[in-house]
Amino acid sequence: MKLVLVTFLYLGLGLAGAGRAAAAGDFRLEFFADIRGLAEAGQHDEAERRVEEAFLAATDAVPEDRVALLDTLAGLQLASGKEADAGDTLWNKAAILTRRDGPQAPDLGAVYAAAGRAYYAGGQAARAVTAFEVALRIDRRYLPCGGAALAGLYGDLVRAYAATGQDADAREARRLADDAEARCALTDPTRSAGNARTEGEGEFALVRVLYATDRVATGEVRPNEFFGAGRGSVSYGEAVVTIPREHKPGKIEAPSLLTFNWTENPALHVVLMSVDPLDRGAFFAEVAKSLGPQGTDEIFLFIHGYNTTFDVAAKRTAQLVYDLNFDGTPVFYSWPSRGHAGSYMADAASVQVSARHLTVFLEDLVERSGGKRIQIVAHSMGNRALTAALEIYTLRHPKAAGVFDQIVFAAPDVDSDLFLYQTGVFARLARRMTLYTSDADLALSTSKQLHGNPRAGLASGGALVGDAFDTIDMSVVGAGLLNHTYFASDASGLSDILWLFWRNPPPPGRCGMTEEIGEGGAHWIYVAEQCESNILLSALSLARLGGEAALARLDTRIAKLRSQDSSGSMSELLEELDQVRLALLELLAG
Repeated sequence: MKLVLVTFLYLGLGLAGAGRAAAAGDFRLEFFADIRGLAEAGQHDEAERRVEEAFLAATDAVPEDRVALLDTLAGLQLASGKEADAGDTLWNKAAILTRRDGPQAPDLGAVYAAAGRAYYAGGQAARAVTAFEVALRIDRRYLPCGGAALAGLYGDLVRAYAATGQDADAREARRLADDAEARCALTDPTRSAGNARTEGEGEFALVRVLYATDRVATGEVRPNEFFGAGRGSVSYGEAVVTIPREHKPGKIEAPSLLTFNWTENPALHVVLMSVDPLDRGAFFAEVAKSLGPQGTDEIFLFIHGYNTTFDVAAKRTAQLVYDLNFDGTPVFYSWPSRGHAGSYMADAASVQVSARHLTVFLEDLVERSGGKRIQIVAHSMGNRALTAALEIYTLRHPKAAGVFDQIVFAAPDVDSDLFLYQTGVFARLARRMTLYTSDADLALSTSKQLHGNPRAGLASGGALVGDAFDTIDMSVVGAGLLNHTYFASDASGLSDILWLFWRNPPPPGRCGMTEEIGEGGAHWIYVAEQCESNILLSALSLARLGGEAALARLDTRIAKLRSQDSSGSMSELLEELDQVRLALLELLAG
């Protein structure tokens, strides 16, 4: 036990060093896997004891890790009938989030409401009243006053008041639960939910993305809480995400204690503003309609990875679309990941089920969308759903070929032998397939240790090479503690994806690529020094808007950057590329 606690402290302190970071990653997955095993074996008391000790030892851990432990503990307590204890645990979670995000953070209302329901179920009605009243003070600022969610919270208060003998308060709460007009009359006029777009006009961009998901809706109206982690059938809809004008490519700006921005602000942060369900027919009609006005035939489909909630998937998709200046139709598929560092095994089970749903969605996308070029990017564990779905698609459509344009496997958490087999089966479905790997990916290193087999996205020990796909080693690019989102969090990864989408060049025709011959064959290593990725990303986006002639001009500059005799004048060539970017910008402005 001492070793486990010490390892958790390494994680919380964020100590540098590959060995220590790997140990931290091992702990996150293995510790929660052990807890799940104890719970499934009925050893709830032992599981709770271990989580409590880890939490108490993690005084210096980042809030996300402490919240993950409290979520796990509350789940164990509810499962073993200790509802009042679960209420205390959720109250402690709210305290941590309050310190991190401020006392009026939109998501706090749901945490306090959950604590109140746990207290009520555990016979602690007085504590339930306090929790519900705090939740109500927060939720009246953000939830639609006439909506069912706010009415339900008043209904919770009715029962808690009645249980504590506060009959007059219970009658008033019942009146407000039943009368939407009365609720709206009490709503704080400064509530931010209805004013965000008008107040933020000019300070942020709105990115509209379509979604398909086999998550179950929670019944909540808050966009961030609209879908949970339960498995269900496929549903469809549209989401709107804000991107601040001062956005940095590759980044999902979020509230931070370091900047004293405790609540989401569209002028400063990437915010999921709305989630609007559509039926299947309306969804594909919307896809077709959005293709027409843009004058493009492209669809971009993103499939997220492990430890990702619906709202984070929507934000990541919008960030990619915005940074790539993608002018086609963006769609993301969200499978029911729990969005919890300790739920690796649960995510692994859910993603396999989702593969079957994703197969049907891909069939519909090909047959009903009207898009002639469908680009797909899958990340991490999401590649398990994609590769299985494409394999099934091939079996169902034995004559299908070239139905997708580019397929990008980013850091796939897939067994390398299985990946080689599957890509060989469905290679004919795409014009080009690209595998992004890294030898610095700690999440995949941990996955390798858990599974005992190499992962397709892990370059350590030799990059995976196959006839069906191009392999690009992006080890030089790092993003985040686990170096697991380099494809979306660094301009080099974004510019390479953009170049693939719009020009379909093989690796020798792309910026920053150096060939290396290994035991498995030839693959490509991205060399950052050979390509100024931020300039390239900007130039590519502008050249796309400038038409074929501008793209051809940029092709010429890329060829110069890659020429063997230009190494001595690399800085001059990069300056020349920047001049192309500035010239295109002036052309478009005029």
